[in-house]
Amino acid sequence: MRRPRLRRCVLMWGFALWVGSVSSAGEWPFSRPADRRNARTLFVDAAADELLNDIGTTEVEPPAPLPPPPSQIGKEVRIEGPGALEEDDEDDADDDDAQKTSGSGLVFSYAPGSGDHFGLFGFDFRSVPPTDLPQASTLTMNTGWGITWLNGPNSTDLPPQLFHVTIDIGGIAKINDEWAIDLAITPAWYTDWVNRRPEAFRLGGRGAWYYRFDDSVQLAAGFVYLNRDDIPALPIAGVVLGNEENGRRYELVFPRPKMAWRISETETADHWFYVNGELGGGSWAIKRTDRTPDVVTYRDYRLMSGFEFRRKKGRRGAIEAGWLFSRAIESRTGRGDFHPSDSFITRIWIDY
Repeated sequence: MRRPRLRRCVLMWGFALWVGSVSSAGEWPFSRPADRRNARTLFVDAAADELLNDIGTTEVEPPAPLPPPPSQIGKEVRIEGPGALEEDDEDDADDDDAQKTSGSGLVFSYAPGSGDHFGLFGFDFRSVPPTDLPQASTLTMNTGWGITWLNGPNSTDLPPQLFHVTIDIGGIAKINDEWAIDLAITPAWYTDWVNRRPEAFRLGGRGAWYYRFDDSVQLAAGFVYLNRDDIPALPIAGVVLGNEENGRRYELVFPRPKMAWRISETETADHWFYVNGELGGGSWAIKRTDRTPDVVTYRDYRLMSGFEFRRKKGRRGAIEAGWLFSRAIESRTGRGDFHPSDSFITRIWIDY
């Protein structure tokens, strides 16, 4: 009986020693240690610690500059600061050169008249022809319109004013350094705005060939289709001598010859004196006072002279005076055909 009691005492004493040693170490065999956490929890905590460390030590880079707007693509620009763009000056020079080739202008013309002495006052908005052939092929569409107020004659019942609207669609194609072709069609509407019948519509056009020997000699040949009742078409033929650089230019080309001389030159503009000849008039669809539809044609020949200024940036303008002769007013019905006397005309034009 003593041996079981002794064995029990020894076991209890050993168990007490073991419990004491475990409790002093802070660990229990049946409890979950503090560092035995779920693996997912350990991964999330490690990623969060790494992200916090990166935010604390990494410098934030500034955003990249925005690209230029579409209107600036293809141009040379200089960036001097946030959002500051400066275009290259060569673009402005190109614009100035483009303005030297052609433009739009306002033309005011006046020929006195009263009673049976036929006079007129006209206002035109139209394209201004270039002073020389362009250096490259071009394709253009120019519009024009105008009003002509009539003064007399009392012997026929013409409307008080005539209107025209034109569209010039064409261009110059450079074949090589010597040859160039100028082609265009010109639909137009000539009317008194009372007669709107199909005869008010007129389709014109032109075709011309140019040959350049050098900078001072050019040949021209072709035709212009006017689609007028009196003169349907005219040939184009002649030679152009000189250029603006040497201060003289002789456009000996039918049907509009012109001779010009430079009389002065400044840093901003050139001043020229010129004489030229041209054909005036046109054909308009009208209605008579009794509402009868008709087509009337006015024709004159003009000998003009004037002074022209040409700014270095391309702006041009002129004041001129001339003589009207061989004048005629004719109609399809033959009603009120008339030959006005010769007259004096003044004209002012400026382009922009």
